[in-house]
Amino acid sequence: MSLLSEKDKQRLGSKEWRLSHLYKIRNKNGELITFNPNRAQKHFIQNAHSRNILVKSRQLGFTSLEALDMLDECLWTRNYQGLFIAQDLDTAKDIFSNKMELAWKNFKLQQLYGLNTDSARQMKFDFGDNTFSTITVDSSGRSGTFSRLHITEFAQVVKNFPDKAKEILE
Repeated sequence: MSLLSEKDKQRLGSKEWRLSHLYKIRNKNGELITFNPNRAQKHFIQNAHSRNILVKSRQLGFTSLEALDMLDECLWTRNYQGLFIAQDLDTAKDIFSNKMELAWKNFKLQQLYGLNTDSARQMKFDFGDNTFSTITVDSSGRSGTFSRLHITEFAQVVKNFPDKAKEILE
């Protein structure tokens, strides 16, 4: 881990520090930058519970925050299974490639992990001790037991795909 200073190595235990120092995103101008939570995201991080509903929070970066937070959980928690559901498969793949995969490809501590599965919708990380964590994006999540679920644009799912919305809720 020579990529980090001794002080930064000590900070790795803080999720808040990791989110604002280890992950890259593209800003509105398309530039690759280190993620720095905005005011709304910081408020959410400080007040989040185990079940959260964000109503009409467009353009505040919550999809980016959730994608990075889920990736962080996957990288720092063994046997973690994260599922990110979008209204359709194309949107799910877009979120995966432009948020999660982008952050992973620019993650400076990649050498600590084995990437066991890399597809257009899933990354499976091998911790080297027979434990794995997985992050998946999809348009539904019928099978599997997940540690965390995020549904983006659920109102669009309800409006355009009522049967799929019912399936998600079940």
